[in-house]
Amino acid sequence: MQHNFSQTKSQKTLILGTRGSLLATTQARQVADEIENLCLCKVELKIIKTQGDQIADVPLWQLDGKDFFTKELDHALLAGEVDFVVHSLKDLGGERPEKLCLAAITRRVFPNDILLIQKETLSLLEQKKISGSDFIVGTSSPRRIANLEKTLIDFLPMPNLKVQSKFLRGNVNSRVKKLLDGDYHGIVLAMTGLERLSRSPKAMEEMLPHFEKLSFMLLPQMEFPTAAGQGALGIECLADNAPVKAMLEKLHDPKTAREVLREREIFRQYGGGCHLAVGIFARELDGQMHTVEKGVYESKNIMQENYSQQPPVKKDGLIFLGLPKIEKENLSLVCDEFFKKVPVTIREDLAPFGNLLIASAYGVDGLASKLRDAPNSLRWCSGNRTMKKLAAQGIWCHGSLEGLGEHQLEQLLSDSHFLKNFSTNAKVALLTHKEGKGSYTIIESYERTATQPTSEFIAKLNSCGVFYWTSFDQYQFYLPYLSAPEQAVHCCGMGKTYQQFQAAQINVTPFPSMNLFKSYAGLI
Repeated sequence: MQHNFSQTKSQKTLILGTRGSLLATTQARQVADEIENLCLCKVELKIIKTQGDQIADVPLWQLDGKDFFTKELDHALLAGEVDFVVHSLKDLGGERPEKLCLAAITRRVFPNDILLIQKETLSLLEQKKISGSDFIVGTSSPRRIANLEKTLIDFLPMPNLKVQSKFLRGNVNSRVKKLLDGDYHGIVLAMTGLERLSRSPKAMEEMLPHFEKLSFMLLPQMEFPTAAGQGALGIECLADNAPVKAMLEKLHDPKTAREVLREREIFRQYGGGCHLAVGIFARELDGQMHTVEKGVYESKNIMQENYSQQPPVKKDGLIFLGLPKIEKENLSLVCDEFFKKVPVTIREDLAPFGNLLIASAYGVDGLASKLRDAPNSLRWCSGNRTMKKLAAQGIWCHGSLEGLGEHQLEQLLSDSHFLKNFSTNAKVALLTHKEGKGSYTIIESYERTATQPTSEFIAKLNSCGVFYWTSFDQYQFYLPYLSAPEQAVHCCGMGKTYQQFQAAQINVTPFPSMNLFKSYAGLI
């Protein structure tokens, strides 16, 4: 087959096929700009209408057929009408024409789903004045419907509501307009799409007036796993078009590819298809793959979580879990009774800070009144448990770092153009204990108290074969009471505590979630 562009550098012109929505053309133009800069060629866009774009009044899973957003692009590529095409990878089916080649998977940018809500509605939520018993969320995705209706209530500051989904399709502009028209309390979109729009001055001319009326919640991926491949772009060309393939490979991101290909592998194991009501995400952490699958499959609730790192052989004995004593007694479990966290009254003014990072669920008592004086601050939590506790106290939170450490917020605030639509004040306050350390302004929200452990507790401690430390300071406090710490298995989360263990060159096994540790320890 003869290809479209000349091999002479000065004459190179590539034709890029794309869908015609604002988001599709925006992300295609961004890819085109990268190719032009890297390869010193010219790229022109060709708009191609797809079946999925033309039928917007029916959920895709109710239509016959498949590949609703790709068939027409495939035809144009096979016919030589375009040199390459750009897909949102989540739209790309598992079975592809054999003459096509997935030449590049771009770096994934903010793959989370995001809940958009009018500021007026958010105010009513926090005042517990939403009329009726339902919180109506716009989406047509079976995956989102399953997980939102089951889990979102845990993150809303009005716990007596029932989350109810309502059909929503169309491009980003039309979906946001329906939200502003009052058809929904909130709508759920892919954060990456909003991020790409926010990086385009032309797109922002259209979208910025909408954003000024909205607030958001970045939905935690461990609670609301996304579509396989969400956040990445897949760029295809003909398999035998070596010059174009070589150009496109310059945009390939190996880490993202490993993550999304694992997601697509799990997706195929469920049979695939847009009807699948299971969210899937994979995240490479510390060189290991962490995966979560959550939703409904064949009328069964699905909650699968795996981590590719093989933990050490579990030592015999009791399990130390560095959390306060739990109500339900477990004879194999030893909880932390002597190194405690106690809330304190926050005295500082929070209003000067554009972002508030709340480090612990122990420091949120009485926080609501202080936040009312800082209505323009974005509120972030170190983990999902803290985010849920905030919601139980009537406090809206904009997102969670999911236990991965402060650097996650640093990256979010520095890299996200979308967030700059909501706060131009990048100043961050970290609400933690007064001895807390970090790159942010420290505001004391709780204090730590330590009392001498009893001899009975010390005996239990030394009967433990496995320890889960929630802070490095906690480990240091109990270390003098351990007779043979080097013989035990020490574990922690993936954030600051893990970094401190590494800095001290102490052997520790990190777990990306508490549930994974509990499964390893035989607690669930």
